[in-house]
Amino acid sequence: MRFQAGFVVMALAIIPLSAHRASGQTPSTADIQKLLAENIAHRDAGQWDRYLDGFTSDATALSSAGRWEKGRAEMLKGLQETFAAGVYKGAQSKVAVQSVQTIAPGVVLADLTWELSNLPGGGTRKGRAADILVKSGDTWKIAAARNMVPAPAGAMKPNP
Repeated sequence: MRFQAGFVVMALAIIPLSAHRASGQTPSTADIQKLLAENIAHRDAGQWDRYLDGFTSDATALSSAGRWEKGRAEMLKGLQETFAAGVYKGAQSKVAVQSVQTIAPGVVLADLTWELSNLPGGGTRKGRAADILVKSGDTWKIAAARNMVPAPAGAMKPNP
């Protein structure tokens, strides 16, 4: 009898999870990888509108340099200042999704690494990011992007 009760409890726990996955609410790591890589390709090509279409209208972003942006207008200004004419003009990007975790139905957290290459003056910039994506119609859009560049632990040296 205990076995049967345990089986019923386990089945009741597993069936909703299976139904949730079958309904397409949780994209795979490969799905998010493809979506973000296509989106980044638009940024690298200077297709700002197409790039921003990958975000919700009220999305927020924190750049690896510490710049906060909210909404399409601020994000467009940031793109124009850093990628169109600034320090990342001509940069090429790579993104690698490390994991995708469901937070709620239609909401996922994607942990990723990224690299900017072909920077003016040479070199690369590597970092990590956490993106929150929400289901919007038949696709997923970025609602929040948080980028960072790892720094050594301990106190930072003051700028002269």
